[in-house]
Amino acid sequence: MLHLDANVIFKKDMSLKLLDAFKNTNYIQVLNKSNIDVIKAYCDNVPVAYIPNVVKITKQNKNYDKINNKIITVGRITKEPKRQYLLLQAYNKIRKENKEWTIEVVGGTWSQTDENYKKMLIKYTEDNDFKEKVNFTGSIINVSEKLQEADIFAFPSAYEGFGLALTEAMAVGLPAIGYKSCPAVNELIIDGYNGFLCEDGIDDFAEKLKILMQDAELRKKMRQNARESMKQFAPKKIWDEWEDLINKVVEESKK
Repeated sequence: MLHLDANVIFKKDMSLKLLDAFKNTNYIQVLNKSNIDVIKAYCDNVPVAYIPNVVKITKQNKNYDKINNKIITVGRITKEPKRQYLLLQAYNKIRKENKEWTIEVVGGTWSQTDENYKKMLIKYTEDNDFKEKVNFTGSIINVSEKLQEADIFAFPSAYEGFGLALTEAMAVGLPAIGYKSCPAVNELIIDGYNGFLCEDGIDDFAEKLKILMQDAELRKKMRQNARESMKQFAPKKIWDEWEDLINKVVEESKK
């Protein structure tokens, strides 16, 4: 199983022992379709199976006629790969014309480096006079409830293995914004359908945020599309694919 972006592992300077281990497996399973060609360039004779993670479509408890004017992001507070700073910068560009909107930053820190990064984020909100607009929740257990209180999911990651936080948000019906250059995210968000994919930097991210913030009907349409697009990851479908793959490996090993 490969839970990281293949580009992180398969590169010219990768360990020869690691490459040899991959070449001597029966199958390599990946979470994203784009990883298949990357792996095939190094392990052409090894079959690669695309089986994504399971995404549960949760019951909608939120009254979507009620607008909370809230942007949410979920993930570890860290400079790389989550990059919450980009979201704050984008929001700062457009907040004066969208004064009713707030941000919920959900996630904890795992190291002193992360903690320092969080302090830098808080200082940025203070220096730019919008600290009261941003709530840092820390680690919480009721993430689904928090998602259902929001209206937009912002995900400024540089890279992802699959993007579980993103799929959970889309499964409860949140239109999402991410970067075109981010592996996994650029397969989950269909630009203009269930969210927006942005060019690198803060300008396009800010522009797409503003579009969603100011267009309730577009959010409603993308909300429905987000939930629909997550049905491809339904538990029974994914477990059946795993069962088929395991049975195939067992049968082939008998030959």
